[in-house]
Amino acid sequence: MIAGQCTLHLKRWKSWETVAYCIQDYFSLDGADVVNPVYQKFRIFRLWFALQRWDEYGYRPFITEMNTTIEITGRQDE
Repeated sequence: MIAGQCTLHLKRWKSWETVAYCIQDYFSLDGADVVNPVYQKFRIFRLWFALQRWDEYGYRPFITEMNTTIEITGRQDE
């Protein structure tokens, strides 16, 4: 998922823009992953699959999130 927000400012000969965005990705295992030969080589993936689906623990995918804000500036005479 990518979400963003932009704000453009203009003042005489100068302009600047503030760009803020958030990027999210998650990694969880499903049935096709467990039978994949690559994942079968590593015990940790089978354990992870079981723990994600065990009712007492609840389903918790691995989530990566990045948030950043940058400012872009410029002048009309440049």
